[in-house]
Amino acid sequence: MEDHDELPEYFTLPLTTYEKYDDLQELPLFKNYKQLNDDNLGGYANMCSDLMHGHDVDLGLVQLCRKLERNLQDISNGKKYTDISYDKRCTYLKYWFFDNFSTFHDWKDVSKISDKWNALTEKHSHINCNFDANYNNSKYLIMDIIVDFYEYYHNKDIKEVSDQMSAYRAFVYYFQENNNTYKHIEKFCLTDTSSALCKKFQECNEHCRTFLDSLMPKVEAHIEAEKKSLQIFEELKKIPKFITEHLGSNGGSAVDAILAVLIGLSFMFLILYKVNKDSMWKYEYITILTHH
Repeated sequence: MEDHDELPEYFTLPLTTYEKYDDLQELPLFKNYKQLNDDNLGGYANMCSDLMHGHDVDLGLVQLCRKLERNLQDISNGKKYTDISYDKRCTYLKYWFFDNFSTFHDWKDVSKISDKWNALTEKHSHINCNFDANYNNSKYLIMDIIVDFYEYYHNKDIKEVSDQMSAYRAFVYYFQENNNTYKHIEKFCLTDTSSALCKKFQECNEHCRTFLDSLMPKVEAHIEAEKKSLQIFEELKKIPKFITEHLGSNGGSAVDAILAVLIGLSFMFLILYKVNKDSMWKYEYITILTHH
């Protein structure tokens, strides 16, 4: 078996959304994701053994299959996840599974696990969480995060305001990054009301619309600030060449001095920007919290 411990320096593994957006770890979706992704398989360590046969054995797929069997039993037997509804448990399980599968595996191999998933639901009447191929669309995952954050943010029982503020800030950045996709869903669902994605969108829209609209000015402000920052950066890149062309070969020390000043000013600007940005977040969050 090949040793994958020493990978080339340029090789990087793809990230699941759970890993990519770890600032959203306070969300119930991600907290349950962590539990669903637990490597401790217990009595399920030998499940899915038929996937071990053949020449191209995908050990990652075997591990995912075993976790799925364990998780389907866990969310259904009533001993775990008792603090959330069964529908939520099923949603979280689907998110976890498809996030992992789409990150590390090819969709052409999904039947290797979906067949087992369907067989389990047919065999055990207490397992009422069916395989849902619609989740192969990443837009489904986006809608799940939006709904989960909305419900988390409006949960009056949460006492840790600092955690809620951190999650609020992280969600604004998440929504900024996925804003174009959300707008595409919104536009598509103006004319399509029958597809599974649009039904999911409309269900969210009924509850989340006002809240998401309140975020748009912040999202648009961040997008505009990023554009201006990139423009300034591009202009700064031209300065060394401009100085060299006008001072000639003897202007090296002048170039170095000016660059040092520019770098110093850049760091000062970034520090001031961070301080002001953090203060702005605290003010905005406290203002919103008093009205939510």
